[in-house]
Amino acid sequence: MKPMTDAAWKQVVQRLEAAYSVGGREALAKMNGIESYVLYAEKMADLNTVSKRLHEHPHDELGQLRKEKLECEVADLAAWMKEQSRGNDRELEMER
Repeated sequence: MKPMTDAAWKQVVQRLEAAYSVGGREALAKMNGIESYVLYAEKMADLNTVSKRLHEHPHDELGQLRKEKLECEVADLAAWMKEQSRGNDRELEMER
């Protein structure tokens, strides 16, 4: 299997971000586990970048708004993944 180019990877991430921005948790429900984790990891990386910039420029109001938005998205994604994990654990126990 041929590795993805940077451009192809960026397209995948943009597609996931667009779906989540429009559909929220309904979009997450349609993603597989890897896609939701990739989205979470990208949001965490963005949050870290924005936080570092704000450390250097603490009066950047747009940066503050972006950080707050990313913090909400990261928390929502983490909560959703945790809920899915619990649901999977219950299904495994029922099968036993």
